[in-house]
Amino acid sequence: MPECFMLENVVAGGGGNRESRPKSRQPISLRRSLALGDVLCATVISDKLAERGFDVTFQAHPAAHSILRRVRNIVGFVQPSGYPDVNLDRAYEDDPDRTQKHFHRMFVDRANQQLAHLGVNLGEPTNCKPRLVVTEPERALARAKFLDHPRPWVFICPRSETYPHRQIHDGVWAEMVRRIPGTKFWLGLHPPPPGIVDLKCTHFDTLMVWLSAADLLLTVDTGPMHVAAALGIPIVAASQSSSPDQHLNDQNDYVSISTSLECLNCQKSLCPINPV
Repeated sequence: MPECFMLENVVAGGGGNRESRPKSRQPISLRRSLALGDVLCATVISDKLAERGFDVTFQAHPAAHSILRRVRNIVGFVQPSGYPDVNLDRAYEDDPDRTQKHFHRMFVDRANQQLAHLGVNLGEPTNCKPRLVVTEPERALARAKFLDHPRPWVFICPRSETYPHRQIHDGVWAEMVRRIPGTKFWLGLHPPPPGIVDLKCTHFDTLMVWLSAADLLLTVDTGPMHVAAALGIPIVAASQSSSPDQHLNDQNDYVSISTSLECLNCQKSLCPINPV
């Protein structure tokens, strides 16, 4: 895949700016390898560590580095290797109470367990809100792209590209867009139904910049939902196998919607009723 043109203007003050920080701070390594939304969620731990005087290096799969470039309070990011000080891989996947706990609770609990030998405790999972940096010139560039389209600018993320049970059928979107004012923009990797502008967005860094100009995001629980929340974009999120209420909190401008199915928020990677 060709390198995104946005990388020519790396965010000042974002991840990797070690030279701008005092040299006396204690280094610490933090790992959450994937998925994209989980990596962004886990940056609340790097924020809390930075508040306590640590220089945090974040270990994640290269696919998530476009996100970490836009996160403050980390001094760098690398691929996963060795033994990190705080390992958040499988922090929620292995928690037997994951259907009741908020993600931030599970990440903070895991971090506190692993930091105890250093005499460090991050406290309760309060004020946990991931934040992404999109510069004003980048936002202006995004707004300019959409200026010829009537507002409000409503972005649609129709499905998770990883989990087949986190998606809304294209026929439902086709029905919905007739009832929604403004211009609808498609973030899916397949062609949209009629009435939706296809952004043909294939690079996550480009998605973050364009999403910063949105007036609203309609989405399932997947990576762009976390990005919109971190950028302060209002969200309407569908609760399916994973509940947005366990990822977002009262610091986010969002509404979750759902059907009356009793099996919602099963937190399983494959639907036990119908894996397809």
